[in-house]
Amino acid sequence: MRLKLLLPALLLPGILSAQAFVRVGGGMTTSSDFLKDFLVEPLSARQGTSPTALVLLGWEFSNGYRLGVEGRYAVGQWQVLDRGETDEVAGLKTLGVGVWADGPIRGDFRWEAVAGKLSYQPGREIGPFSNGAPSPWMIGGGLSWNRPLSPGLGVVVSARYDFHGFNTDRLDAENYSSHQAVHRGSLTIAIERGF
Repeated sequence: MRLKLLLPALLLPGILSAQAFVRVGGGMTTSSDFLKDFLVEPLSARQGTSPTALVLLGWEFSNGYRLGVEGRYAVGQWQVLDRGETDEVAGLKTLGVGVWADGPIRGDFRWEAVAGKLSYQPGREIGPFSNGAPSPWMIGGGLSWNRPLSPGLGVVVSARYDFHGFNTDRLDAENYSSHQAVHRGSLTIAIERGF
């Protein structure tokens, strides 16, 4: 019981002395294939390169490290490549919510890390999404360039990589092999405001 009380007591002064900030911006996200197969010819599916919005609420500590909660929403198309032709089958949105952290590297450059959940939101329930869409766990990291514009206001350019496994109930029912590794990359620009 004492340990349960000791940990918050040790963390509370650091949290109370931290400076809050919010980051709002946008960019683009691209994805590797989330489904691959070979019937007569190679067949693959992915979310096309998608406009992405981001919101981040965080706290900066006196040692220069920061912690926060981030949300990213990408609006794209479900693309299927079959016999050399790419068809846009339906709209496909993704919502990512995660715990975010960053720290200084050198000058205006900082490292970033994120871990959370990614929710696929297809425009139609067909194909692998016909029995529902997955919400896999994802992890990622990246590099950001943070440039102050004025006291309490800055611009942030960020490059991010994240990874998750993809599988659906429909693929399980069809005895499709296993989780497909999905790699995503994004480039965003945002305004950051401290409070």
